[in-house]
Amino acid sequence: MVIERVPILVLPGLAAGDGSTAAIRATLASQGHRVHRWNLGRNRPTPELGDALRSRFFDLAERYNDPIAIVGWSLGGLYAHRLADFAPNQVRSVTTLGSPLSDGNQLAGLAVPTTSIYSKNDRVVPWSRSLVDDRKPRHENIEVRSNHFTLGIDPAVMYAISDRVRRDPERWKPFRSPTFMRSAFPRRPAAK
Repeated sequence: MVIERVPILVLPGLAAGDGSTAAIRATLASQGHRVHRWNLGRNRPTPELGDALRSRFFDLAERYNDPIAIVGWSLGGLYAHRLADFAPNQVRSVTTLGSPLSDGNQLAGLAVPTTSIYSKNDRVVPWSRSLVDDRKPRHENIEVRSNHFTLGIDPAVMYAISDRVRRDPERWKPFRSPTFMRSAFPRRPAAK
């Protein structure tokens, strides 16, 4: 089986920069993907940041002339959702890690495959606010045992990210952990 080389943009969390996503990017690059940092310094929300991020995203989309997979950690995941909502035809998939996706009300479902990787051990973002509505087609929640600050280096998280970004959107299937890693993935709750 040939694995497609997917263009991927990785977005850091609040007050973090590209250094925080180095392990994620290295893992994906080692699998042959075309992985890109966000290149916008520390993630400090400003009115200008949204425009700069859209510009970065559209530069990559134009370079590859192919939909981009977006991986976002914490606040970066919320940005990933906004990009996919703004330009669904240019987004291959969205994978978020411990991201604040709701304030009690879930975001509208995206038109692209969407995965939320969350942990009940997350002490920064309440796990229940990280869930996507997994009743919607191609939307899922994957629980891991990590905490907020180790999501970007946890081997189970890396496995799940890798599996999700290489999945062809037209042949999407829910995530299934391999037998040898089952203990790393507790059962998934249904979205509320």
